[in-house]
Amino acid sequence: MISQDEHVKSIRAALMDRARYMLYMYRKLKEEVGAERAEAIMTEATANLGRARARNLKLNRVKDFLDQVINEDVIAATETEILSVSETRATMRAKYCPFNEAWKSADASPNESMTLCRIVQNEDPAMVEGTNLAISVPTLGEGKLICEGSDECLMEIQQIEG
Repeated sequence: MISQDEHVKSIRAALMDRARYMLYMYRKLKEEVGAERAEAIMTEATANLGRARARNLKLNRVKDFLDQVINEDVIAATETEILSVSETRATMRAKYCPFNEAWKSADASPNESMTLCRIVQNEDPAMVEGTNLAISVPTLGEGKLICEGSDECLMEIQQIEG
């Protein structure tokens, strides 16, 4: 049996592999179709991934999202702290971003990191499309995301009136 530390390292390694793949895909797409089109293609693909992940989940309540998406593995791998939880809202703070670490280690430019962060931010909201949940994260450019140099990323999920 592997230790908790080894387990967290393996989850981070998988997330970092995904992040590096995104960086290399973005660079190739940018070379082929330009930066704007590359971002649009990858944004739609990332949203499609969120929709595909959601097919196997039942996300009707804030608790469902916390149990099925922001589970113990994600919390450990991203050093996430649940700041507040109620029946209709949860606020979380991630202190570590495996994606950003992977982009930095692969010599991504600050612009590439911010573009990829913007792309990644489309996965979770796509997961809750068609439900009575909404997800919000800070907007890029406000200096409130790890990829912008902040010490944390905040995310809020809330129940919306249907």
